[in-house]
Amino acid sequence: MIRMRCIFRGIIQGVGFRPSVYRCAVSLGLTGFVRNQRSEVLAEVQGKPEAVEKFTSLLRETLPRAALIENMECQVWTL
Repeated sequence: MIRMRCIFRGIIQGVGFRPSVYRCAVSLGLTGFVRNQRSEVLAEVQGKPEAVEKFTSLLRETLPRAALIENMECQVWTL
């Protein structure tokens, strides 16, 4: 099992971004959390390595129309 922490910046607040993060994680069988922090969104997901690795690419494919990720910083570690 691995865990990944991502900080997203861009047009991500007030556009349905956090619910999209949640739906993406659930669709991959991941657990974790997502929350606003000032002008960014913090998300942590954990689960099987294959699912965690797919998370960011699937999230980009399923973003709400008004959302735009301008910057994403992710860290991964093994549990």
